[in-house]
Parts: sequence; C-alpha cells; structure tokens
Amino acid sequence: MKDCKDPISISLISLKSYDIRAIKKMKILEYIHLTLKMLTAILRSCLAVLCSIFCFVSVAQAPSIEDLKLKIYIAPNDSVKGMAYYDLFNATRYKDLPLAIRYADSGLMIFTKLNNDAGIQHRVYLDAVIAYSQGEYQKALDACLKYTDWARSSGNMEREWYAVSMLAMTYRELGDYTEGIKSAQRGIDIGVQLNRDDENAFFYNELGNMYATLKQWDESTKYFKKSYDLGVRIKYPQGQSVSLRNLAANALERKNIAEAEEYILKALSIDSSLSWNLGRSRSYQSLAKLSEQKNNPEVAVTSLRKALGYLTASDHYDLAMTFQALARNFLKQNKIDSAHHYLQFSNGKASNLDAADYVNEQKRLESELFEKKGDYRKAFRALKTYVDKNAQQLNTDIANQITGLNIQFETRHKEGQISLLTAENELTNTKLKASRNALLGLGLGTLLFLALSVSIYRLYQKTKTQNVQIQKALTEKEVLIREIHHRVKNNLQFISSLLNLQSRHIEDQVALNALKEGQNRVKSMALIHQNLYQEDNLTGIETKKYFETLMQNLFQSYNISSEKIKLITNIDTLQIDVDSMIPLGLIMNELISNALKYAFPEPNTGTITVTLTEENGALILKVSDDGIGMSDHSKSQAGHSFGYRLINAFKNQLDADLEIKNEKGTEVVMRIRNYKKAA
Repeated sequence: MKDCKDPISISLISLKSYDIRAIKKMKILEYIHLTLKMLTAILRSCLAVLCSIFCFVSVAQAPSIEDLKLKIYIAPNDSVKGMAYYDLFNATRYKDLPLAIRYADSGLMIFTKLNNDAGIQHRVYLDAVIAYSQGEYQKALDACLKYTDWARSSGNMEREWYAVSMLAMTYRELGDYTEGIKSAQRGIDIGVQLNRDDENAFFYNELGNMYATLKQWDESTKYFKKSYDLGVRIKYPQGQSVSLRNLAANALERKNIAEAEEYILKALSIDSSLSWNLGRSRSYQSLAKLSEQKNNPEVAVTSLRKALGYLTASDHYDLAMTFQALARNFLKQNKIDSAHHYLQFSNGKASNLDAADYVNEQKRLESELFEKKGDYRKAFRALKTYVDKNAQQLNTDIANQITGLNIQFETRHKEGQISLLTAENELTNTKLKASRNALLGLGLGTLLFLALSVSIYRLYQKTKTQNVQIQKALTEKEVLIREIHHRVKNNLQFISSLLNLQSRHIEDQVALNALKEGQNRVKSMALIHQNLYQEDNLTGIETKKYFETLMQNLFQSYNISSEKIKLITNIDTLQIDVDSMIPLGLIMNELISNALKYAFPEPNTGTITVTLTEENGALILKVSDDGIGMSDHSKSQAGHSFGYRLINAFKNQLDADLEIKNEKGTEVVMRIRNYKKAA
C-alpha cells in the first residue's frame, strides 16, 4: 500500500515536475497566477481538514472560545454561524457580560435576516439569562415566561425544559416558592418524557433548596437524597458531594449531629479524591458548624483554618463566611483581638455581599465585640442595626414557613379533591353500568350491588384517609403558628434583655428612662405573643387577663407598691384580634406608665382606675388617677413627647376619639371604633 501524502507534499511534487526551461519562458504574471491558484487549493484542503478536526473535538469536549470563533469563520451556512454566536455568549458571559451580549445580538441579527423563529426566540431566552445574571429577577421572569409560551405552543419540549429550569431559579429568587416548585416539578416530568431523567439532578437540588428555605425539612431531604442517588447512578462525584453537604445542613437544622457528621465526612472524602479545593473548603466549613453545635469552638477554628487553605482570592462569599465563622468562635473563647481581626477581614471580603443571614450575624458579632471592649456606643449602634435586620428576617421566615405550610396543605387538599371527583365519576359510571345490566337478571344486579358497595366502602376509606391527612396538615399548621408566636416572644424578650443590659452602662438619667420605656413597650408586645401560643385561640387575646398582667408588670418595673398606689380595674372579658390588641396594649402601656411616673410624686399616694368596656359597637377605654393633675406647662410639652406621638398615631389607626380631663387628677378617655374581635 502506498503512503498517503498530505496536500502540501503533493503540491511540491507537482511543482518539481514542471520543465524548468518552460517556466523561465513563462511570463511573470502567469507564474504568479499559477502559484496563487495552487496555494488556494492547498488552503481549501487545510480548511476542510480543520473543519473535520473541529467537528470531532466539539463532540468530545466543550469548544473553547477560539474554537467557536473559528466555527463562525468556517461555518457552511448562516444558521450554524448564528448558533455559534449564541454559544460564544454562553462561553463568555461569566467573564465579560457586555461582550457576551454583543455576541448574542450578532446571533439575533443573523436569525432575523433568515426569518428563523427558533433562533429569534432563543434570544428571548438569553434575555432572561442576562437579566438573571444582573439580579433583575422580574425582568428575567417576564422574558422566561414569554419564551416558555413559545416553546409550549411550538411543541418544543426540550426548549421548554431549558425554560422551566430558568423559571425555577427566578421564582426562587423572587420568593414565589409555589410557582418555583411547580416549575421544578415540570422540569422533572419533561426529563422523564425525553428519557433524560439522568439530567434531572439540577431540579432535585432546586426543590431541595426551596423546601429547605420553607423549613420543610422532610421534603427538602427527600429531594437532596434523590439528587445524590442520581449522582451515584451517573457517576458524577461533584454532584454527590454537593448533595451530601446539603443533606448535612438539613441534619444540623434538625439537631441530628451523628447523621450530619457522616454526610460531611463522606463529602470530604469525595472532594479529596477529586482534589476539588472549593469542595474541600466547604466540607471543612460544614465540619466547623458541626463543632459549633457540639459547643467546641477550638475544634471549629481548626476546621475553618483548613477551609481557608483551599480558597482563592476570588472566592469572596466563602472567604467572608469563613472569616465571620472564625470571629464568632474566637468570641466564644474570649479572644477579642483575633475576633476583631477576622471581623475586619470579613467586612473587607463582603463589600458587595447582600445575604440577609450574613449581614444579621455580622452586626450581632460586632455588637458583642464592642461590648466586650467596653465601647458601648458602637455596641448599641450595631445592636440597633441587628435588631432591625433581625425583625425583617423574622417576618421573612414567618412568611416563608406559612407559605410552606400552605403549599403542603394545598397539595393535600387538591389530592383530596381529585380523589373525591374521581370517586364521583367512578360512582356515576358504576350506576350507569348497573342500569344497563339490570335486564340481565336479579342475580347479576345483586352482584353489581355488592361490587358497588365494596367500591363505595373503599372510596369511603380513601376519603377518610385524605381527611386524616388534611387534619394532620391543619394540626401541623397550628403547631407551627404557635411556634412562630413563641419565637417572636423569645426574640422580643431577647431585645428586652439587651436593652436591660445596655441600661447598666448608661449614667445619663434621660437616656436610662428612654431605654426603660422602650423595654416596657417591648414587654407589652412580647406578652401578647406569649398569650397567643399558650391559649387555644391563636388569633385573639383575652383583654382582662392580658391587661391585668401588663399592669402588674408595669408596677413591678417602676417598683411601685400597692400601699403607695392602689389599682382598680373594670375590664370586660373580650377576645380581641392580635392586630387590634398590639396598638391597644401599647396605648395602655403609655397611659399607665405616665400615671405611675408623674401623678403621685413623693410622698403622695392615690388610686389609678382602669376601665375597658364595649358599648354600642365601640370600645371605651378610661385611665384615671386622683393625683396632682397636669399643669399648663405639662400640657404644652405633652404634644412633643414620644409617648404622646405614639398614642396619637395609634389613635388614628384605631379610628378613636381622645379626650383628656384635668379635674381632681387626670382622666384619659378613648372611644375606639376600628377594632376587630377574634373569631
């Protein structure tokens, strides 16, 4: 067999075969023309070879940016060229988004010229990707919904698969977990229909993350396990490691220490076998959290230092979280300088980080650090920011947990409705069949009647089971609402304790009084949530019990004995909705506090009378005392006080009339029209 020569060798042999004397006689232009013609042929052959090589490599691995640029140059038609521009967008968007957008625009221009609907619509999908990358989630959602409609109307299930993956992420970022879960479940269904369910790990992880945010630990763990099992099946170790760390996080939330440790060590083993540095760092971060739960900050610090060793300067989020964890564990060991050092590092790495949990914890640690250093002014400022952020996060957590319960309840309720509708159809069909077969004889009719009875009995059992599940969901929802009120009460008590702690270091009497008043207001709200989780009624407060406890707390707070000031109450036993009771309680707190502070200066004694009755569809609140009354100067100054402004704001909210009398003491009367009684 002869050796196969490359095109360049063949061309050189051909050139040598020319008669040299003939060449000399040729004109210079003819010689140049012939040479250019031959070089053109050689170039075409080389390009054909390069195209074949490119096609082979592109199948074996993802093409590089240079490969894609070459593909555009040698593309056999405009359609291939347009898709190459879109591929360039995907290859460059993480490094240079403006350049990537220009590539996407070039692809759109080509497909618009070709009037290629699929190519034009794909640019809409890229709009969603761009908006998501820039944090414009509503814009991303609008583009993705438009692309999803096109994919469904054109029957292109694979493109719908891409669309719902983006929908799941976007809905999650927007906090619409109901739609996010629906999108992820749709993605799983499409993967099964396309016989590509081995690529569904993304959707399982998305579902796990969303259910974890909703505190639905069982559901979250179920999907993380599915993601892990799929990673094992398709031999994708990095996916296994991520799923194991997610499972460990869920186990730590549920205080399953041994289970969490098993998951983390397994993930670390995989990361080490892959030499995957980011994975190893995150596994050591998880080990540190485990040590913190075991109350072992020294071991936690060792794990965190190992985690730092595997990070690079570009891993901003992981560096910020690791530095923060080091500061927290050094504070637990009272190593103030080291804690301060790592808190500064954390702030430096998190300049653009907007994670709520991170920011809250950072402010809490700063408050604790400044307090231990004796810088109470900075400690108080950090504490105030923490309280504000924590209140916002608490509201978000409550909303998310209720959303999770609603999703769970609605799912079971819909399943129950479907079962009942199915049962009704089955019953109707059975009756029709029975009527048609009645002519066959009494014996056959009796047999059908028995079959119908069995079917109805089974239906009854099935419906009964569904009702039990619905009742269970309602019970779980009630338990969670109690837990939420308990957590709110605990948070408010924590704030009260912090204010009390702060007051010990303040010598200015005006500031001390302000802190004490703030503490009493927080206690009045905490008392409401305490009553809610202790009573059967989760939405209403019993007025008599609540106000008597509130007034006892105020007497204790101001160290007033019953011998000095006597308290007389006439309070109707009513169940008032929590939204009405909170402003009402704060008003009562202000009025009683004012009477205790100003009505009876030493050595005066007297009586405070509190009345709350319901008359003609309105609440009548009276707080009176037989003290020294209000001077003209006090009246003029009252309108500028914070307490008066607070009462006035709540008066407007409750649509109330306020009347202040100054005869033989002071009497404040409010007629409240806008209030709601508990169901």
